[in-house]
Amino acid sequence: MSGERGLQAEGIRKVYPTRAEDLVVLRSVSIAADAGESVAIMGPSGSGKSTLLNILGTLEFPTEGQVRLDGEELGRLNEWQLAHVRNRRIGFIFQDHHLLPQCSAIENVLVPTLALGRRAAAAFSAERRLPEDGTVMQRARALLERVGLGDRLDHRPSELSGGVRQRVAIARALIPRPRLLLADEPTGNLDRKSADGIATLLLELQRDEGAILIAVTHSLELARRFSRRLALEDGTLIEQP
Repeated sequence: MSGERGLQAEGIRKVYPTRAEDLVVLRSVSIAADAGESVAIMGPSGSGKSTLLNILGTLEFPTEGQVRLDGEELGRLNEWQLAHVRNRRIGFIFQDHHLLPQCSAIENVLVPTLALGRRAAAAFSAERRLPEDGTVMQRARALLERVGLGDRLDHRPSELSGGVRQRVAIARALIPRPRLLLADEPTGNLDRKSADGIATLLLELQRDEGAILIAVTHSLELARRFSRRLALEDGTLIEQP
């Protein structure tokens, strides 16, 4: 499973030094996923789920082990290269949507592309194979329409419900067509009806975009909808039926 066009994490160990003794959060975690695959990781609070997700997304570094995305070892990259990977090849969805309150829905979706600058944004449009007359703005509009918000482009987060804000956050994560989509409790703050809608939307969009989706969750209902389920127990991953 997983080769040059997927995700591979091998021998991931994460240790935090403390005054008493080292705190071992991840002991020897390995995970591989191919393009278009969805993987749910479950486990109790404090088991290291979010730590693992942060390592896969290069927000933290492992004490030992390596992470490769499309054959490239991320631990060998410098800070500028890592920032480029996070901006262009990895999409993040958090339990709290983290939308900018002063920005409209479409402006929030465009935030990941604004850091590129005008010339880089033009190259970005070409690289991501938008239609010949396409622009990043048109993709943002299309994504918001896809998540059912075509008529709310100019609404600010304060004018949107929690479930709708999470839809904007999903569109924002997908704007660069990421190879890897990481979700940390994406339905954790939502009521059951909204959670079901977000789960359906997230999985449909992930399949349509051909991205790898890895989500950590406490929700068995959500995990059952993924193609694979893993449990993080005592610092190691265990495949679930």
